[in-house]
Parts: sequence; structure tokens; C-alpha cells
Amino acid sequence: MTKANSGKYLTKEFHEKLELGVRDRDLLTSEEITWAEIPSDMGYGKENPDIFKIQSQPIDPFTGSTKTIDIRARKECGDGGE
Repeated sequence: MTKANSGKYLTKEFHEKLELGVRDRDLLTSEEITWAEIPSDMGYGKENPDIFKIQSQPIDPFTGSTKTIDIRARKECGDGGE
């Protein structure tokens, strides 16, 4: 097999490392991140709480009043909600 067709994509280890790294890349070494080919923009979910925040959109576009909503603050998520 060539390096490009190494068969690592078929292994359980590859998929476990990929899943772990996409969730939280701090749990892996830099060599493991490179080996599992984890994109540089993934794996920071626990470090960046802003990814769970969205801006509300008013019904009337001329009001201009928006607020930031944390999508985790819902009853379904266990955080009480409104």
C-alpha cells in the first residue's frame, strides 16, 4: 500500500482519535492530531463558549433591537431556560 492509501481510515483507532479530537483537541498530542487529520478549526468546543451564542432577529427589521441568546439555556438542555 502507498502512504496515501495506508488503510488507517479503516481502523477503529483512527475513528476514535478523530472523534475525540473533534470534541476536545486538548486530550490529544500534536502528533495524534496530525495523524488523525483533525482540521485546525475543530476541537475547540470546550474552550470557546461563544460558539453556543447567537444573535436574535427581531420580527420587525426596523426595530434594530437584538439580544444574544445562549442556545444551551433551554429546558431540553437541563439549564432551566425561560
